[in-house]
Amino acid sequence: SGRPGHTVLLAKMAEALFIEALRRHMERLPPEQTGWLAGARDPIVGGALAAMHRKPYHPWTVADLAREVAASRSVLVERFAHFLGEPPMAYLARWRLQLAARLLQTTRQTVVEIATEVGYESEAAFNRAFKREFGQPPARYRRTLAEPPAQTGGASGSRDPIGEGGAALDSRGARTERPAGTRRRVAPPRGTTPRPASSGQPAGPRGGARRPGSRGPRPRAGLGPGGRHRTE
Repeated sequence: SGRPGHTVLLAKMAEALFIEALRRHMERLPPEQTGWLAGARDPIVGGALAAMHRKPYHPWTVADLAREVAASRSVLVERFAHFLGEPPMAYLARWRLQLAARLLQTTRQTVVEIATEVGYESEAAFNRAFKREFGQPPARYRRTLAEPPAQTGGASGSRDPIGEGGAALDSRGARTERPAGTRRRVAPPRGTTPRPASSGQPAGPRGGARRPGSRGPRPRAGLGPGGRHRTE
């Protein structure tokens, strides 16, 4: 439809349907179920999750989160460990780093700006935490995402196993020199039948080996002048 707002309306309707389906799925989870959805259904853990996701940059503490959900610190930590298997602060640290990785990939913000946006007070602390989680600093992580993937296989990415200067490449790609005096074997063109290897005997009339005892090509009989037989 060409009516204004049609695409936006469809997107919002799909979003609302997804949320409703997710809510119904959470309501049907058994009481002993654990995991993120089960934790989000719990009043205490769900309230703490909502607060951390709403304001990841806030300098949250366990006491702040417990106060936010009207529970004691010990109850909050215990229920968080039951549903998510980790303390609230460990979850918050991972959530901040996941947000930072997404911002590095989708925006041009500097590392310092991203560190501040996800709740880190210093760039050095952010770099250390990011490297522990992803195995490399934020700047290198961004460069790695920007690099085009290396071509592997196919006609454009395949390499000739024979290197320059006659050196061959083994299965690991290492260059090995061909012994002196040997010639490079060239495969016959596709669709042709390779000739058999020579047996040391002289070639016959069609390029094959001559049978032992043969004296050459057979004479062909014909008629000479006067109807007499002649041989060539």
